[in-house]
Amino acid sequence: MQVPLHYQVTRHDCGPTTAVNALSFLLDREELPAPAVQHVWATMLDRPHGGTSANAMRFFAEWVCDIAAGWDVPLAAEHLRGDDVTLKGDSRIVACVEDGGCCIASTHLGCDHYVLLTGIERSGYGAITRVRLFDSWLQDQEGDPFAAGGDFDGASRDQIACVTDAPFSHNRIVDASLLDSPVQRPYSFVCDTPREATLLWRA
Repeated sequence: MQVPLHYQVTRHDCGPTTAVNALSFLLDREELPAPAVQHVWATMLDRPHGGTSANAMRFFAEWVCDIAAGWDVPLAAEHLRGDDVTLKGDSRIVACVEDGGCCIASTHLGCDHYVLLTGIERSGYGAITRVRLFDSWLQDQEGDPFAAGGDFDGASRDQIACVTDAPFSHNRIVDASLLDSPVQRPYSFVCDTPREATLLWRA
């Protein structure tokens, strides 16, 4: 049985929340060992303010491969950095997600912010147009995220769609041009820290 993806409970726990969401997206509840969830929460809030560093995410990818062998969990993972973090060309992110995997990506949303990429949409000509993702940051229901100073400030409503009826996979559909923007835009791979992403898939 799959369970819905969930939201972070503080301003700083997008890393472990998204990591657990990645495991939930790929595994049924009965397949996921409880110590795996315990490990994520015990190790991934490694920054002084409680956030997650790129090194912690890289260690998470290595740990996933280790537990897969030791606990007979059908998972594999790989951490990407730099120019590999793109949707363009021979993208490893696109290949993974289109093959049923997912990607934990560091993106820009006012600050560095991890989200989970779970689907790719293409045009009739095969070009990547939009990305389905789950953002663990629950929006303020009273505010307009597209307003000046809001989370989506600088993006239009036709570039980011908020989704409420796909709790097992995504709550946003984002224009691919935002993620691959050469400058900081909402959900761009361009962050305050170097580009990084973690691929996970069923082995």
